[in-house]
Amino acid sequence: MGHKTQLIFFSLCFILSGLTGCHKDQKVNISDTVSTHLSMSIPDGVTPTVYVTVGGERIEVIFDTGSSGLRILKGVLKSATLTDLHKRIRYSYGDEDYGLNVSGELVEGYFNLDRLRSKLPIAFMAIDSVQYVRNGKPFDWIPTGDQTFLSKDSTYFSGFYGSMGVGMRVGDDGVGSPIPQMPGNGVYMVHFPQAGLTYGGVLILNPSSGEISKFKNMQQLNPGKYQLANGVKGYEDDALDGTLSIAGVNYAAPTLLDTANPAVWTESPFLTGTEIRTPGTIVTMALQTLPAKTSTTFKVNNAQLAVDFVKINHNTGKTANSFGAQFFFDYDVLYDAVKGQIWIAGK
Repeated sequence: MGHKTQLIFFSLCFILSGLTGCHKDQKVNISDTVSTHLSMSIPDGVTPTVYVTVGGERIEVIFDTGSSGLRILKGVLKSATLTDLHKRIRYSYGDEDYGLNVSGELVEGYFNLDRLRSKLPIAFMAIDSVQYVRNGKPFDWIPTGDQTFLSKDSTYFSGFYGSMGVGMRVGDDGVGSPIPQMPGNGVYMVHFPQAGLTYGGVLILNPSSGEISKFKNMQQLNPGKYQLANGVKGYEDDALDGTLSIAGVNYAAPTLLDTANPAVWTESPFLTGTEIRTPGTIVTMALQTLPAKTSTTFKVNNAQLAVDFVKINHNTGKTANSFGAQFFFDYDVLYDAVKGQIWIAGK
């Protein structure tokens, strides 16, 4: 009870613009860095993208809250000014049944999000080879050479060229979200456009007190094992207290909010099949936020990506949920990467 009361007190300190009534160790500072609005588009109606500048090279990348760290095909970085850190690293997208593994060099370079520029170079992956996973089977590694995008994949990863993972986890290689390594307070707001539109989304960095005032419901994350080079801790943002309800049956599991996932996805040994396609099936995504629960519901009709598509993985014996683009079309999400908090508010 005491812990929950403390969390609610934190929320009041965070939302109020004055903050003078909060103890210095409990308040979340409003950044003195000017709020920066970065345009976000969804060109294919499914996957959000933003423009970043890496080592002087302006690049369009996937905006991904479900992964962490900047990872870009090496062929896109030909003109970028980078430093090779002489270490090879790997990363995986998707799941054990269907995914994309990437491998490449650990490099670093100065990083810009619109007018914000990192004070120090940021470490990230320059991808030079990929491996597809289908039905749990990994295929051979494929060198990407001078490719500037992937074209051989049939669905999720077609056109993949690079991803800015802004999730709060940090790997043992020290690669993590660029945002808490930028000037400001590590707070950012994700606003998707109206469902069906390809424009009108925005990523707000260092939002003002007015921009965050509508956020009332929050979950506090557990700290992870590793931290960024600037000392900011990683947090387990893939372990939110969430429940996916399918046709009235609840599947509670550690939950991830994933902008780059065009599906609602669940990993459960209690389900069969690979997708929910029965028309009329009611699906609810819920988070046990404080002080009030957050939930949104849709009905399966055509099993369309980013609209009413539910994917199932039941082969691993694990339990996990991922709330994809559908969740972000209904809610704005505020991340505090320094405090390890995720806040939810209606559009």
